Amino acid sequence: VPGVARLTNGNWKSDITVFNPVGIGVQFNLTFFDNGGKEIGTGSHTLEAKHFLHFNDILRTSAMSLPSEGDLVGAVRIDTVSPGVTNYPMIHGRTYSDRLGLGTFGQGIAAFAGDEPNIKADQTGYIAGIRNNPSYRMKLGLIVTEGPVTIEVTLLNKITGEPIGLRHYELKANQSIIQTDIVSALHPSADAGSLRIRIVEGNSVWAYASMIDRLTFVPEYIPATPVD
Repeated sequence: VPGVARLTNGNWKSDITVFNPVGIGVQFNLTFFDNGGKEIGTGSHTLEAKHFLHFNDILRTSAMSLPSEGDLVGAVRIDTVSPGVTNYPMIHGRTYSDRLGLGTFGQGIAAFAGDEPNIKADQTGYIAGIRNNPSYRMKLGLIVTEGPVTIEVTLLNKITGEPIGLRHYELKANQSIIQTDIVSALHPSADAGSLRIRIVEGNSVWAYASMIDRLTFVPEYIPATPVD
């Protein structure tokens, strides 16, 4: 589950829900990796058949042996360790802020299977229709389960599709990054376009974007679409 956070400024937090859809109980391990790919804490849990566990503010609970102080940003890995269980649990995460006490705003991100990334070494992925204007801004998220991986991100002109900006990102195993204002990072004067993402070296990456409304702060989750 990428995009997991514990931040004092803005009171950002992450919830994770795990559902066991199979007919027997399963044991699973949780591991938190910071955005540099370093393992920070682990925990083990048992989930009965057809039951679910909800971890509210998971990085501030005893679900994993995490340090009690300091900000944390990264990803949570869930491993099913029970013998004979071949199905993945159903997992959903949400990172949000409730700093005003008048409700929350944030983003839900479903977990992805580590061996099923959306961009593999022999594929190119696209995120279309990105924007950078007074109404919207974009973030790009990248997470690698097996590294190292070098990823090329190219901004394509909104009309011609020609490349107008390029950047490489190098990620280690279990590392995740979030590039804020990705359009400005690739081309300072561009207001829209599409992203092309490909693997330069290494195995695979899960890539996604958040399109954020500048007025309401409401984000839209957009996973990259692979093209063979």
